[in-house]
Amino acid sequence: MSRTCEELYREAYRACLANEDRKALLLLRQCAKREFPFAIGMLGHFYLNGKGLSRPNYKRAAQNLKKAVKLGVVDALADLAYCAFWGLGMRRDRQRAVKLYSDAIVKGAASGVDGLFNIGAAFLKGDRVRRDFTVAFLVFKCLAVIGNVDAMYNVAWAYDTGNGVTQDKKLAVEWYRKAVKKGCRDALYNLSLLYEQGAGVRRNRAVAKRLRDAYESHDETEA
Repeated sequence: MSRTCEELYREAYRACLANEDRKALLLLRQCAKREFPFAIGMLGHFYLNGKGLSRPNYKRAAQNLKKAVKLGVVDALADLAYCAFWGLGMRRDRQRAVKLYSDAIVKGAASGVDGLFNIGAAFLKGDRVRRDFTVAFLVFKCLAVIGNVDAMYNVAWAYDTGNGVTQDKKLAVEWYRKAVKKGCRDALYNLSLLYEQGAGVRRNRAVAKRLRDAYESHDETEA
């Protein structure tokens, strides 16, 4: 008796967990031929990362991911965004990539947050793109307002140094405080410097010392 798409997909998923990528790939292909949305999305992921293959196939990755997104597969959004951002198997379109990552975030996919953060990091460091602090800041600000602690720190750093945005020590203090409350250790140290200097906040060496001590002992504190 022919197995259902659900059965084939579950077997492919188990094979994937067991690192049997070639077996998983063959099962996903069978399932995708029957237009099973989740299999189409995962097949796109396999092609994108070269799983079960000798090398990635970006053209097929983009084709499958576009189809999966149209069929409502949320997990395919971030992979398609990655293809759009780097121009893998499709025309490079960074605005579309940001929108796809944002859609993934709105729909609850953690991969959307990670992917968008990586875009910010790429522009911040000049990793395979022209270094652009302004773009990096805008990306991190989007993530900071939804509570991403690493983005909060990067927003604070941008206001602190004036990289990518007009320097504003008061806003730097505000965002460092938010990052500290989320457990960001590096924010403790930078915030202590601002208290020591009286930059963006009333000078208070006692608070500066408390923050620096917390940094050195890895403790969380509130400013």
